[in-house]
Amino acid sequence: MSICYHEGSREFHLSNRDISYIITVLKNGQLGQLYFGKKLHDRESFAHLLELRHRPMAVCTYEGDSTFSMEHIKQEYPSYGAGDMRYPAVEILPGTVVHIPAGVKHWHGAASDSWFAHLAFEVSGENTSNEWLEPVTDEQYDKLK
Repeated sequence: MSICYHEGSREFHLSNRDISYIITVLKNGQLGQLYFGKKLHDRESFAHLLELRHRPMAVCTYEGDSTFSMEHIKQEYPSYGAGDMRYPAVEILPGTVVHIPAGVKHWHGAASDSWFAHLAFEVSGENTSNEWLEPVTDEQYDKLK
């Protein structure tokens, strides 16, 4: 299996001898699916596979661009409140418990227009530790949008 990343087009092309799976970082920072099917030869960009067209009745256009509607773009990781009308991949509600196994490096936070409270517990035992990683600056966070 090969994984190619094209920085210029912000696309990932995963393939084996039979299939290709191509995702892209959309202009709003979310992941979108461009293609899944018979193997394609790799190229610098598969942007032509993203269906963009004027949708006058779309309720979730992006910053006034009626051709970019999250209702019609296949999102790679759909979430509530992000315009995708399908079921989300994950939903975390007040009281939800998330277990992160030992040794898994992870990041969490809230969208810039919402809040997030984090309460962490570390279970004591042999070879356990808690390492707080570097903070994410406002500039870095803004680039994720």
